[in-house]
Amino acid sequence: TLLDLHSRRISRDGTLYEALRMPDGKELIPAESRIPFQPGIGQVVGFRQVMPSWLDQMAHMNNIRYGEILYDCLDTSQQKRLCDLSRMELYFLHELRLGDAVQLYINDQKSSIEISAVHTKNQKASFGARLLF
Repeated sequence: TLLDLHSRRISRDGTLYEALRMPDGKELIPAESRIPFQPGIGQVVGFRQVMPSWLDQMAHMNNIRYGEILYDCLDTSQQKRLCDLSRMELYFLHELRLGDAVQLYINDQKSSIEISAVHTKNQKASFGARLLF
C-alpha cells in the first residue's frame, strides 16, 4: 500500500504504481478501498494494549507492531502455512495510541486467514489483515 504523506490516506495515484514497476514483470496490486471482511468475527485469540515503546514519532502505534501482533495471533500450524503466503493485505481503520486496547480475532479459512482488532473502549475495528494462500 502506498500512502499519501500529506493527506495521510491511501494513495490512489496510478502514476505512482506505474513508476514503481517491479522486476521480472511483477506488478503492484492496488489495495481495496474497504476491508473485504467483517472485523470482530471468529475466534478470540488475544488482547493487546499499546505500550510506550510501541509508539512512532507521531505518537501512534508503529507499523512494525501491527505485523508482530498479527504474527502472535497465529498458532504453530498457521505459522507453517506462511511458507505458502501469496499476498498479505493490511487495513488500517483507526490509529492506535498509548493505552489503547484491542481484542484480537482470527477467522481461519482454507485459502485465507483473516485477523482483526476491535478497540475495547468503543467496539470499533482498529485494523485488520487478510493472509492469502
